[in-house]
Amino acid sequence: MLPDAECRPINRTTVQRVLQFSKPYRPRVALTVPAIMVVSMIGLVNPFFRKPVIDDAIPNRDLGCLYLFVGLTVAPPITTGSARSRPPT
Repeated sequence: MLPDAECRPINRTTVQRVLQFSKPYRPRVALTVPAIMVVSMIGLVNPFFRKPVIDDAIPNRDLGCLYLFVGLTVAPPITTGSARSRPPT
């Protein structure tokens, strides 16, 4: 917890100062924010691949459908993980 003297309200001047400090990094931020959004959306797709496995493939003993949807369930975490583990260029 900060002392009371350090708890100042955020105003327009503070925001402008922070934006000035981040000015040299705008191209990197412009790439990072959409990348974060894409990875988050990929994470939201995964439950849609699990539903057919539980509702259709397992009860009907359809191995082709099971392999397909298990592969689609496993692919997004692998692709996002490999994208995160690349060394910076």
